[in-house]
Amino acid sequence: MHNYNKNEDTSFESYVAEVYANDPKGRLKMERDVEKLGLIHSYISDMLEIRENSGMTQSDFAEKAGFKKSFLSRIENGRVDFRLSTFMKYLHALDKTIKIVDIPKKVKGEKMAVPSEYREAVSMRG
Repeated sequence: MHNYNKNEDTSFESYVAEVYANDPKGRLKMERDVEKLGLIHSYISDMLEIRENSGMTQSDFAEKAGFKKSFLSRIENGRVDFRLSTFMKYLHALDKTIKIVDIPKKVKGEKMAVPSEYREAVSMRG
């Protein structure tokens, strides 16, 4: 366990370096988890923007999607890890769907984050 010292560098990067100094596999897993969370956050932001641009309030949208308003708020604030079925209900209420596309060969094996030139291809489509 790490003891706090106010004179130390307390950045996230320093913390990760210390915790995973002798655990490269753990560090790789943590880095992948952080990338996955970033991608999820990006999709949640897109979903929120689409809902707001539709002119629907959280209350109206929650009713249309079959959610409680508090649950919708937790989704849109990234405070709940929801299931694919919940994601599909959200999209359906927006009259949207997702499209599965091939990942170009030059992107395969790279970090999970989608490069900007392919972002539109994997974004939510109506």
